[in-house]
Amino acid sequence: MKHKLLIVGTALALASGGNLFAIDALLRASITLDTAPHQRSAAMQLEMLGFSVDGPDFIRAISTAHRPLIDLFLAAGVDVNAADDSGCTSLFAAAISQQWELAGELLKLGADAKLADDDGRTPLMAAAIRGNEAFAKTLLERGADPSAADDDGHTALHFAVIAKQPALVALLLPFVQTFADPCCKERGLFAHAVATRDWKIIEPILQKMPANLLWNSDSRALLTDAIRGRDVAHVRLLLGKHLNAPTPEGRRQPLLAYALIDDNRTAFQLLLDAGADPNTPLNTPAEKEFRDLIPKSTVREYLGSEPGMNLLMLAAGLGRSEYVKLLLERGATRGASTTSKYKLVPLYFAAWAECAEAQQLLLDGAPTPDVARIEISLGSQRAIFMKNNVPVLSTDISTGRSGFGTPEGRFVVTDKHQDHRSTIYKVPMPFFMRLSCREFGLHEGNTGSTFASHGCIRVPAEAARRLYREVPIGTLVTIGP
Repeated sequence: MKHKLLIVGTALALASGGNLFAIDALLRASITLDTAPHQRSAAMQLEMLGFSVDGPDFIRAISTAHRPLIDLFLAAGVDVNAADDSGCTSLFAAAISQQWELAGELLKLGADAKLADDDGRTPLMAAAIRGNEAFAKTLLERGADPSAADDDGHTALHFAVIAKQPALVALLLPFVQTFADPCCKERGLFAHAVATRDWKIIEPILQKMPANLLWNSDSRALLTDAIRGRDVAHVRLLLGKHLNAPTPEGRRQPLLAYALIDDNRTAFQLLLDAGADPNTPLNTPAEKEFRDLIPKSTVREYLGSEPGMNLLMLAAGLGRSEYVKLLLERGATRGASTTSKYKLVPLYFAAWAECAEAQQLLLDGAPTPDVARIEISLGSQRAIFMKNNVPVLSTDISTGRSGFGTPEGRFVVTDKHQDHRSTIYKVPMPFFMRLSCREFGLHEGNTGSTFASHGCIRVPAEAARRLYREVPIGTLVTIGP
């Protein structure tokens, strides 16, 4: 009776073209098929069902998760390391189809954890793709090679990243020695990590990367997201791993410069807090598109011609004293100069922008106006020196005559010269205190006639000497009507 059923079953299987559903029905319905056959008997049964005890048929059975048929192959003594026509082994097929119990049995039966298919894919890669940390550990214990790569250069770690499996990334990361090598289409492990937008995956990989990365679209997008989220720690990590200052996509100037121009203080300060270099140079001469973002000014003109300009010069030239303050607090160099023969420094740009606050910030140790200031009235031709908001000296003065008027505004004492001589008029100007880097200032002179100078503020000898002695560089001087 038993043999008759097998013959009928064989006919049914062959008639169905090897259809596994028909075979499944046969195996499950025929209680006469021995559930624990000897190897020879099992092999005969497989043969009668139209199968060979070899790799391809065995892998097909695993791929379809047909457990009764799989058990029959195992009972027939199939080689658990045999492969199908693509080199796929039983262990890889079981892992990729998430038949973890079967995969464990195959290992116990001698399946080799190191074997790869014709494309270089290993069971460890399958475990990484499917996110089974426990089985991945078992494979590693059985000798699986975590550094093995497929034909595209992907290791198990790459697959764990692509499949967004943080636990597998953490498991496999310590085994990898090289992180910067490209894989598919010249992309690397970090590029795959960035594509996940998952910092649980990105952070441990980025920490292992060498600090010589170049910015690309993916890393710029990641940085933008971190800035928007005010994520200082991750912005710092990104900045620390890239060689150059970040720039917006398709642009040459640093991101800090655009934040400054756009008056985006939040982004500007966050970048500095995260370690962005306050002495970041601008790419000068700057392109027209960048200069067009800036109102017409001296700094805009120099951006088109002067090499060696930096962020502090830009902030000073725009009259953005709050940005000047931030840059100086983070270590920007006050005396840095352009690289042309003119050697322009940030103070000059602040003076040209007529920003007294920025000038005072750039003159280290400048007194605040409540500590020291000079108030000049053109109408009354008087100057008052205030210390701690108390007038300590009031004096007559003589300012510019018709055609050479003394300008009104807020100025700063930027330098002092006891024996100064005018380079324009070739006359002595003792105890000269220059205002805002310009060709005028306060100095000793004849005050017998009001409005008599070429624009300077003449001060009587005794008052000029005292002012020269007591007024610090950086003192605010206001000139009004």
